[in-house]
Amino acid sequence: MSQANTNTDFILRLGKTGAEIGCKSIQGLEEETEYEYIQEGGLNNYVHIRRKPVLRPVALVIERYVMDGEDEDPMPCGAVFADPVAVIVKRDGRRSPQDAPFLEYHFYGCVVAKKSYSGLNAEEASLLTETVTLLCQYMEMKR
Repeated sequence: MSQANTNTDFILRLGKTGAEIGCKSIQGLEEETEYEYIQEGGLNNYVHIRRKPVLRPVALVIERYVMDGEDEDPMPCGAVFADPVAVIVKRDGRRSPQDAPFLEYHFYGCVVAKKSYSGLNAEEASLLTETVTLLCQYMEMKR
């Protein structure tokens, strides 16, 4: 019997360095393929479906907390990751290293295109977050 898994235990792993970054949320885990429809002439009602070339990169939006004590920014604006960036989802909150991940998303050819920070408000206490937009050439999902 199949069992659904939660989406609350995940981590971002950056390329070959293996630096793991805890995130508040990750958006943009989607693939899209565009098609064109070509109708044949003549008497038959037949439509050919042809795949179009990729028109735009995959945009991965990562929201994370700004941590005290980080020596360097792990994702500076303009950084290029030659090695894949991975989003690793664990199974039902298991955190021990021997537990295999439930799901992994690998992003190839990533560039940090945009960074923004949460607003500052003296009247309302909240944690400082940064939002990083990675543009990636393609995505691959592994189970």
